[in-house]
Amino acid sequence: MIGGINKKNSSLALFVTKRLIVLAAGASGGGKTTIVDRLIAELGVGIKIPLDEFYHDQGPIDTNRAELDIRARVNYDHPSAIDFELANKLLAELYSGQTINLPQYSFERHTRKPITLKVEPNKLIFVEGIFVLRDELKVPEAYRVFVQTDLAIACTRRLVRDVNERGRRLEQAAGQLERTVIPGYRRFVEPTRHDADYVLSWTGEVDGKFKDLCHIIRARMNGEH
Repeated sequence: MIGGINKKNSSLALFVTKRLIVLAAGASGGGKTTIVDRLIAELGVGIKIPLDEFYHDQGPIDTNRAELDIRARVNYDHPSAIDFELANKLLAELYSGQTINLPQYSFERHTRKPITLKVEPNKLIFVEGIFVLRDELKVPEAYRVFVQTDLAIACTRRLVRDVNERGRRLEQAAGQLERTVIPGYRRFVEPTRHDADYVLSWTGEVDGKFKDLCHIIRARMNGEH
């Protein structure tokens, strides 16, 4: 007995509540979300937290086209666009076993939605986004993955997504690529590749490196390092 707590039961409790955070970074449009979704499906466990949900709130969601055009010029490819304080707080709570209310960001209206998403704790937590390997994000015991994708392919995917899913005009999306996306990647995202524990070259197909990553994550979940 230790302080009235059975040592065996205490050790078991620590084992049961042990969690693993996996950070997945890479270029915008580089396949991070797809890879995390496939990892969760392959491993049969896990939840996904997109860092994109933590972009700063820019005010009321009901606004006119002129205001939306102004908001669209905000540099989303600079780390200052992310509310790291809130991200760190909620991820720490989730890691400790608490349920969190995850912000929901509207890319059509360029601000946070008035609703949140309830997220229950899980023993495997994926956090994906372009800035997740930067020092501003402070998470415990994380395994760090960088998704390496041909930048031209990633930019094409980003362009299609912004027009089809986020309500951008083609010329607006193309201009954003040149002004902020590519320079932001080279300045703030690509250098974090050197801080990764694992670099996954992603072509869109499940290959040996993807299976190796699954094996590594399984091993770390089982306490094998």
